Amino acid sequence: MPRLFTLPSLLLALFPLSMQGTELYLNNGDKISGEVLRQENGNVILRHPLLGELSIPEADIKKVQESPKDALTTGKQPNKSGSTGPGSQVKKASTDAPDEDEREASTWLTGWKRIRADTKGAIELGYNAQEGRKNASNLSFRANAEYTNEPNNYRFDWRYYYGEYNDSIVTDKKDWSFRWRRDLNKRFFTQTITNYATDRVKHIDLNLEQSAGIGYAALNTNRQKFNIGAGVVAQHRIISGQDTGVIALGEFFEDYTRKITGRVSIRQSAQVQYAPVNRASYTTINNQLVQSNAEANNYRYNWNMAIVGKLTPTISMNLRFEYEFDNTVFESDLKADRRISSTIGYMF
Repeated sequence: MPRLFTLPSLLLALFPLSMQGTELYLNNGDKISGEVLRQENGNVILRHPLLGELSIPEADIKKVQESPKDALTTGKQPNKSGSTGPGSQVKKASTDAPDEDEREASTWLTGWKRIRADTKGAIELGYNAQEGRKNASNLSFRANAEYTNEPNNYRFDWRYYYGEYNDSIVTDKKDWSFRWRRDLNKRFFTQTITNYATDRVKHIDLNLEQSAGIGYAALNTNRQKFNIGAGVVAQHRIISGQDTGVIALGEFFEDYTRKITGRVSIRQSAQVQYAPVNRASYTTINNQLVQSNAEANNYRYNWNMAIVGKLTPTISMNLRFEYEFDNTVFESDLKADRRISSTIGYMF
């Protein structure tokens, strides 16, 4: 039977392709070109340059395809598959693309989620109290976070210690540090550490340090890691009653980690700093200016060890031993700190 053409279909077929947009192929063999505006009530609303807005039932549409001319003009590729049946979704030809700010926000959000997922750390809290003939209480709080994005490793540490003995404050110290390590190859790495600390008992109002050095990974296995290195430190210290200023020190550092079992591990670290000159020639003791010990060179060292036992994947029990000695502190009974603490930690 010969095919009958209606006037609208004949006009649509004869209309120039260059003035058309999306092409709709109908089940009866007709083709309609124009701009798809929207979908409503099971119909596709199309704007035709000659006939205006047309409402076409979705059930009558066999295929949707962008015209080649429109693809060249907009930079979009024609829809090759384009098969559309009853109930299928037809997209607008003029789909709004995300602008540059939206793309940057999406990239930043994706990067932040990845950093949060790859960051590992722990929060530890310890407290003990004694009452009786002598009263004593001690509080320790620690937090750390570590993120690795090869070849870079970033670590943040924060500590706070407070203690009282017979109503006298014997410990009031806090410090935080930020370490950046960057691998040069499988064995050597560079390291910088920024450190800020205060100690009310030792009258240290401010101790600000910036170090830079190079290290060597002597051991690097799944169960053991041992690093050693050396560098220089720029130190700015403000001590009540003493001279202030900046001094340079040499530094040696090492750290060791060993996994004993899947739940128990040992972590140990040490640091030694030394300068051949004394920071202050005079100091104030009991409101009197006295000469410092000429042999009291500027050196200090600390040694830390921790035994970490996992009770659950997120809860740990920790036993720590810490020893710090600072020879620049004038009062001899304040030079050394020895601390044994047990804490409970939350790991994330």
